[in-house]
Amino acid sequence: MSLLPTDLRELYAFILICETGSMTAAAQRMNVTQSAVSQLIRQLETDLEVTLFDRDCRPMAVTPAGERLRQAASELIKQAEQLPDLVRGNTHKPLSSIRLGFVDSFASALGAELINALENRAHSVSAWSGLTPSLTESLTQRQVDLIVTTDPMEDQEDYESIYLFRDPFVLVLPPDTELHRAPADLHSLAKQLPLIRYSARSTIGQQVARHLRRLEVNAPIRYEFDATFPLLKMVQAGLGWAISTPLCLLGGNVEKDGFYVVPLPGPPLFRSFQVSSRRGRLGKLPETVAEIVPSLLRSHHLSRLTQMAPWLSTRDFDLPVG
Repeated sequence: MSLLPTDLRELYAFILICETGSMTAAAQRMNVTQSAVSQLIRQLETDLEVTLFDRDCRPMAVTPAGERLRQAASELIKQAEQLPDLVRGNTHKPLSSIRLGFVDSFASALGAELINALENRAHSVSAWSGLTPSLTESLTQRQVDLIVTTDPMEDQEDYESIYLFRDPFVLVLPPDTELHRAPADLHSLAKQLPLIRYSARSTIGQQVARHLRRLEVNAPIRYEFDATFPLLKMVQAGLGWAISTPLCLLGGNVEKDGFYVVPLPGPPLFRSFQVSSRRGRLGKLPETVAEIVPSLLRSHHLSRLTQMAPWLSTRDFDLPVG
């Protein structure tokens, strides 16, 4: 029995099981029950008259026939996803819609300007914001088309990521302190004031926590937030210090004279921003975003950032020359 276009769902379920290693994970990605995925695979095996998985192994192993199908099916799925562009006949024509996802700090600082710059690229644009892990999941589940986050998605073969810029971590100190004149090292600072953290649910919070562990800095958890605004308000109130980034401060919506921004003592720490999308799905749009974002940062916001921290330069953000 030959496969019909309606059988692409079966192929997609098969590919997801191969990628995730389990029917449960594949079902979560497809937003269906595990039994529904199992039925799709049984039907696919019936259609092809082959066994695709060795179910006696734990975890299930792909059979030689399944391996051959995986190679062919991946290409079929990719071609099916490119059909909209082929039907339109011109990838430069405006898309009917673009669904964007921005990590919160990017959304607050640059999101509106990027959407405005993409105005002629689609008839409608919608945007979500949130933490990096949830946005990556939204992209893989096809709830959004393109995301700007700090996740390079290196383990996702069907997705491409283009580097945008890096965001250096800085030390944020309360106003009523002399520490900004000659900042102590992080060990001494942690003994004097509590560290006000980004939540461990966030990628930025996890990155800072790893950095402190490497340096063996003992900063017990006392206050933590998902967003920059309440974190900065706590610093302004003199309740502690924080490790943040210029982009977070830019979108934090807090008066800049309410805290001091100084270089992070010790080894430098950065987070890198990427634009990620399903490979070949959006034409030149990801490359366009990769050109627009550094330009916006340089022309609209670098002067604001240097007012907040005069020692910052384009070199700190690894912006392309232009």
